[in-house]
Amino acid sequence: EAVKLADSASQLDDGKLWQMSRNAVFVDAGRSTFNSICASCHQVSLKGIDDSGIGPNLLDDVWIHGSKPTDLITVVDKGVLVKGMPAWGPVIGAKKTSEVVAYILSHHTELK
Repeated sequence: EAVKLADSASQLDDGKLWQMSRNAVFVDAGRSTFNSICASCHQVSLKGIDDSGIGPNLLDDVWIHGSKPTDLITVVDKGVLVKGMPAWGPVIGAKKTSEVVAYILSHHTELK
């Protein structure tokens, strides 16, 4: 069942994304995709490019476009073109999108 978590972004909820973020298979896959696609703006460190306005820090507690994991899915999937964030969903698909989000979440603590 765990592998099915990433099959469709539309079936994901915050709880499933947090579960994925604690699963090494998803986190490792997400790290690989992140490093090859996202790191050019967010850096391999996930700290972003200082003062450039490009690729904000993904390690801090400031969530610019919503405070839930499903908000992250939306940002990666649909992008934020006015901020220079492309829509990656059509490029990498739902599975890789959810893995990237799981990787980012693996650096955070779930708020209860």
